Amino acid sequence: MAELRDLPAAIVASSEGSSYVIKIDGYSRIKGQIEHGNYVKSTPFSVGGHDWVVWYFPNGCDTQAGSVSVFLALDSVVAKEVKAKVRFSLLDKDGEPVESKSKITEEHIFRSKDSD
Repeated sequence: MAELRDLPAAIVASSEGSSYVIKIDGYSRIKGQIEHGNYVKSTPFSVGGHDWVVWYFPNGCDTQAGSVSVFLALDSVVAKEVKAKVRFSLLDKDGEPVESKSKITEEHIFRSKDSD
């Protein structure tokens, strides 16, 4: 697993209902400091009664070198599996999603971070 690198205030987040916006300040600086395969983790946020975090790989992960990778991770201990569909979107300067830079995942099963 990639090493977690903490960059204070590199990711600023706010929760609005069932959406979560991450503003990445200093993208070029972060990209220059974080090596391929390493990530910055967002502050936890709550949606649907569960805590979540976003893992942001500014230089990609695994075979995705040269591109940005973003993952959603369950950050709660849960008794049951949690199913969710997720949409990741790059926003333009007006805060609107850029359709060509948006991805909707298939339904994914998330398990507790402490489960086997």
